[in-house]
Amino acid sequence: DHRDKRELVDGCTVCQIERLQAEVARLRAALLGYQQWEADLIMHTPSWCTSNGLPILTQAQMDRLTELQLQRNEALKEQP
Repeated sequence: DHRDKRELVDGCTVCQIERLQAEVARLRAALLGYQQWEADLIMHTPSWCTSNGLPILTQAQMDRLTELQLQRNEALKEQP
């Protein structure tokens, strides 16, 4: 398909569509990362062996959460 980048498709330029697809991919990657992090936390039994029933995060879990937050924040930045 050799469409001009300025050509409109349902009111959007091809460039806009490609940019939006990339944004969706970044957000999806961040969400999948959170999903995996949550599953890992749930399955990490020692995290839940506390007197109040709330998990205690390991340094590795905190590091991963920080990475995911940065990934999310980057994906949510407003694009020009």
